[in-house]
Amino acid sequence: MSVDPADLLNTTLDDRTDTGTGAWAVGAVTEIVSATRVKVTVRGGTKTLPRLAGYTPTVGDTALIACVPGAWCLIGKFAT
Repeated sequence: MSVDPADLLNTTLDDRTDTGTGAWAVGAVTEIVSATRVKVTVRGGTKTLPRLAGYTPTVGDTALIACVPGAWCLIGKFAT
């Protein structure tokens, strides 16, 4: 049986809070909006987020997102 590391991490991180919102999320890159902003599907919705300078996103990436209130940021993708 194969386990998707992104699914496992998402479940583990979301289970760490009572509300399920957590400080981290896993999302899917759906569009490159600009050199610094990316559209992602996360937690049942779509958000346009900034990315870290060291990460060059590609549509379809499964990526880790830091969910600090008012300052969500795309951190990087999972190695496969």
